[in-house]
Amino acid sequence: MRPAAIISLAAFLSASCASIDMDSSKPPRPQCAATQSEAEAIRKAFFFGYPVYEMSRMRQRTLSLPGARPNSLLHRTRLSGPSDRSITMPNTDTLYSTAWLDLSGGPLRFSIPEMGTRYHSIQLMDPFSDVFAILRNETTKAREYLIVGPDWEGEAAAGATVIASPSRDVWLVGRTFVKGPGDLAAAQELQQAYTIEETGTLAAGTLAADTFSEAQIPKTPSAQEFLSVVNGALSRGPVRSIHQKRLGCFARAGIGPASDMAVQVPSPGIKKVWDTALGQLFIDTKEALENSGTLRNGWRYPASNIGQFGEDDLYRSAIALGGLAALPTQEAINPITTRDANGDTLNGAFRYRLPIPADVPVDGFWSLTLYKSDGAGRWFLHENPLDRYAIRSTNGGLVRQPDGTIILEISHQRPPHHLNWLPAPKGPFLLVFRAYRPQSAFARGHFVLSAVKRLSDY
Repeated sequence: MRPAAIISLAAFLSASCASIDMDSSKPPRPQCAATQSEAEAIRKAFFFGYPVYEMSRMRQRTLSLPGARPNSLLHRTRLSGPSDRSITMPNTDTLYSTAWLDLSGGPLRFSIPEMGTRYHSIQLMDPFSDVFAILRNETTKAREYLIVGPDWEGEAAAGATVIASPSRDVWLVGRTFVKGPGDLAAAQELQQAYTIEETGTLAAGTLAADTFSEAQIPKTPSAQEFLSVVNGALSRGPVRSIHQKRLGCFARAGIGPASDMAVQVPSPGIKKVWDTALGQLFIDTKEALENSGTLRNGWRYPASNIGQFGEDDLYRSAIALGGLAALPTQEAINPITTRDANGDTLNGAFRYRLPIPADVPVDGFWSLTLYKSDGAGRWFLHENPLDRYAIRSTNGGLVRQPDGTIILEISHQRPPHHLNWLPAPKGPFLLVFRAYRPQSAFARGHFVLSAVKRLSDY
C-alpha cells in the first residue's frame, strides 16, 4: 500500500457509477465528408484531439513532481485562499486528492474509509476527459473498489465493487468536504485514509515510464507538438468505440495512434494549414467556452452533457480549456454570473442582494463563491476582513427570513448587518453557485436561481 504525498493545488489541478461503452468489436467504417477542405478537416481533428492534449499536459505536470508516480495519491490538505493564484476560480468547499492510474500492470484496489454523512466524491476520467465513474457515499460505511482495465478478466475479492475502465490510463480526482476551519483536521484525517493498492504482476507504471516524456508539454503548442502529444496518448489505447469509429476521419489530418500505419504523415501543405489555423482554433475554443450552456436570469448553466460529452468534441474542448475535470450534472451543477438583473457588469462599487430559497433542491449542499478579476480574464478569491470567500448552506449564524430564505448582501462596503454579507472588491467580480448532488428539479431547469439585483432596484 503506497503512502500518499502532500502537495499544493498548483501541482495537480489547474479545477454514482456512470455506464460505459465497452464494445470492443470492430468499429464501423467512418462516414467522412470526402469533400471537406483541409482547413475543415484540421478544425475537426483539433477539437477531437485537444482534450487529449490537455489531459496529457495535466498528467505530465503531476507526474513531474518530486516523488510523484502513477498509482500514488497526492493530497491538497488545505482550502484555497486569496494568495492561491495557480488556477482560476478555485473551489473553497473541499480538499482535493488526485492520482494518475496506470492499469497496464493489472487492477488497482481503491479504498474509502467510513465517511459518515460527509460529502465526498471520487471522479474517474478517461484520456478524453470523460467521466466514466463517480465513487460517492451511497452508504456511510467503508468501501473497497477494484478498478480494472479493458483487458481484465477475473473476479474481484468478496466485498469489492468492480469499476471497469474503458482505458488503461485514468485520472482520479477526489473531493472531501470541509465544513469550516474547525473541521479541517477531521477532513484531513479521512482524506489521508484513501488508499490505492496494486494487485497486478507487472510493475505498475512500467509502460507509463517508457512512454512518458520528461519534456514539458507547453500550454500553447506548435502544430508538431500538438500532433506528437495527442498521437502518443492515443497509442496507449484502447480508445472507446464512440471515438474509435471516428478516428479514421482524422488520419488525413495526422491525428491517430502513432503506431497506426493508416495515420498519414502530414504533407507540407497540411502542416502549413495546421500552423496557420492553430491560433484561431484556440480563440474559437475560448469563444465556445464563453457561450456554452444556457443563460437563465443572468446565470450561465452548463450543458447537460458536461463531463460526459459523447461526440460533442467542441464542448469537450471548451471545458478542457476552462474547466478540466468538470463533474457531470448528476454530481454537481455550477452556474456562473458576471451580470446583474439589468445585464450590467457586477461591480463592488454597488450593493447587491441575492435571495437563496430554503428549499434549494440538492441532496448534498450548495455554496456561493465570489471571485475578483485580475484584469486578464482570470478570477481569484478576494481578500477581505472577514476571511469570507463563500457562503454555504451548511454555514451557521446566517439570518433567515420566516420562510427560510437567505438574502445575501454583496458589496465592497460593509452593510449595517453583515451576517449574510459576502465581501466584494471595489471593481468587477464573478459569482459561482455550486450545487452538489442536485436533484432532478435543478438538473432539468425547473429550479432557477434568482437574478442578482442592485440594491437601488428594491
